[in-house]
Amino acid sequence: MVFALDASLSMQDVMEVAGHFINNITLAFRPYDLNRFGFFLYNEFNVKWIFSLNDNLSQEEMAQRIFKTKDKSKHTSQNHLLAIDTATKELLDNMAPGVPGNIVIITDGEVKEDENAMLEHARDTVDEAINIFVVGIWSQKVMAKPEIRDLQAIAGGIKERVFTCDDADELYKLVPKAVPLICDS
Repeated sequence: MVFALDASLSMQDVMEVAGHFINNITLAFRPYDLNRFGFFLYNEFNVKWIFSLNDNLSQEEMAQRIFKTKDKSKHTSQNHLLAIDTATKELLDNMAPGVPGNIVIITDGEVKEDENAMLEHARDTVDEAINIFVVGIWSQKVMAKPEIRDLQAIAGGIKERVFTCDDADELYKLVPKAVPLICDS
C-alpha cells in the first residue's frame, strides 16, 4: 500500500492529522505479513518520499517518519497524475505476487487536470490491478469543499473508494470505515 499526501499549501493545517490517519491505517494492516507500506508527499511539481515499500521499516520507525513529516511547500496546487504515476510505479516494481496493490491519496483538492483525462488515467491504473482510494478532506484554507466528482475521477470513477470528511477531526473517524473496504480489495 502506498500513501500519497497532497502537500500543497492549502493542506498545511491538516498535515499532522493526516499523519495520524496514515499511521492508524498502517497499524490496522501491520499484523498481516505480506503488507508493506510506502508514503510520499506530492505537490504540483515534486514528490518527496518519506519511506518506500522496500524500506522494511518497523511500525515504530514508520510512525517516527510519519510524525516528523513536515513540508513547507509554497505550491498552491497539486498534481494528482504525478501522485498516481509515482505510486503505481512503486507498486508495480515492488508488489509481491498475489498481493493487491492499493494507493491511498489524501487531498483537499479539486482536479486541476482535465477531469476526463484524470478519470481515464486512473482507470488505466485500476486495470493494472491497483486499487485507488481517495480521502477528501476539507481544509480551513480552502474556500470550497472537495467536489465528489473530482475525487471520484481520481479514484477511477469508483465512488465506493472515495471517503470525505468536513474537518480534520473527522479524519480519525474514517479509519474504521476505510480499513474493511481496503482489506477486501
